[in-house]
Amino acid sequence: TGTCACLIVERERSLLANLGAALEFSMEHMMSAAVQEAIAASDLFYLEGFFMNTQSSPMSAIFLGDHCVQYNKSFLFNLSAPYLSFIFKERLAAILPYTDYLVGNHEDFTAYAESVGWETTSLNDVLERLVQMPKKNSERARIVIMTNGSGATRVATANRPVQEYPVIKVPEEDIVDTNGAGDAFVGGLLSQLALHKPLEECIRVGHIAACVVIRQNGCSLPEEKPSILQ
Repeated sequence: TGTCACLIVERERSLLANLGAALEFSMEHMMSAAVQEAIAASDLFYLEGFFMNTQSSPMSAIFLGDHCVQYNKSFLFNLSAPYLSFIFKERLAAILPYTDYLVGNHEDFTAYAESVGWETTSLNDVLERLVQMPKKNSERARIVIMTNGSGATRVATANRPVQEYPVIKVPEEDIVDTNGAGDAFVGGLLSQLALHKPLEECIRVGHIAACVVIRQNGCSLPEEKPSILQ
């Protein structure tokens, strides 16, 4: 039932969303037999920051987080949009301790740092501080991933400097619409995490997915498999 108005000016986008029935996601639904069966069968869980809008937040996220801690499964969270760090500050604080992978773009991480009062101009510092924040599952070290448009993706992990992964350069004339680029990146990332591939390969496939989507109108895929996958 959701709708979204999208304004595109010279390939840059602005969105206004109506989340519709998604807002009504409840703990009652979470506890239903079908959902519990799906949770038990899954090893990898991904939550967008937009999910903090739901009536069951943050308890539904915490429920999944506790499940991941108990069974040592992967829990990924996307900051999703700058405004979320401000209006859902307490909910975000409750969810972050469960997060094994934290994802967002440079604007999302800048907003988070501002929302918690971190006085720093260094995004690398923000990423490193997030890596060190308290974590429920000590079996998994937190990994923080920041995309940066056409700039290199930065990855922060424990006990090493922030790593940079250059993106695939797309000719300016081939870029149609940047909508969905961040989601496509995470889709590629998740596809490889599910196959237990090294982080470098997960990032590479994420870049490929984003590269494909920005050549399309809207959040769509080409009818034929793009040659870039070769």
